[in-house]
Amino acid sequence: MEITFVAEDGEDLVGQIDYREPEYQGIVFVIPGAFATDRYGSPLGFPALKNFYVPLKEKIISQTNFAFFNYDRRKTGKSTHENLSTPVENDVFCIYRQIVNLFPNQQIVLLGQSYGAGTIKKYFRYFYEIQPPKGILLLSSLGKLTDDILESQIPVHVIVGENDDYGGMIIKENFHGYNDSLISYDYLEATDHLLCKYQKTGMRSMSILALESIAKWLKNLP
Repeated sequence: MEITFVAEDGEDLVGQIDYREPEYQGIVFVIPGAFATDRYGSPLGFPALKNFYVPLKEKIISQTNFAFFNYDRRKTGKSTHENLSTPVENDVFCIYRQIVNLFPNQQIVLLGQSYGAGTIKKYFRYFYEIQPPKGILLLSSLGKLTDDILESQIPVHVIVGENDDYGGMIIKENFHGYNDSLISYDYLEATDHLLCKYQKTGMRSMSILALESIAKWLKNLP
């Protein structure tokens, strides 16, 4: 289902929610990385990552009872190609607020990758004030969890790659000892920063291990 949102500057932002069953238990709200990326996960200027989030969407809606939401960032897809100076975070908060209003009976899981994971950690209290998320998925996440996330008692799952050029081993150390009933992490062998099978050329897609880790965590989410 395609949805058009009105940004704070009046421009249109277009997103899509996909689901298998009419009755689903929540919505996975995707916040991609730093590049201008459309709803399918195709970042401008990176053809090797075309439709990057399609396997993730199919995994979630086929193996869990969650719906999947992503949107066309400015300059991509059907969203505005004007006024590109608006911070990405402003659009994310605006859409999150409207999703909460459109689906008042649905709980939301925030899924951020790389820069998107950093957005969740840095601005968590803004999301929390709009509506506390049901859970948080941090993919390719750098650094430790923030105090406000830890104090919220919201379930968190972190996935990082062994061959992360941004410091996979450091990330592993940051999350060592966090495994308990609320916070867990998966450290995937032979995967890079984007959680792809480690390779230097060709089309890239999220590894099966990463997809399975996400689906398993969602299915076990209280």
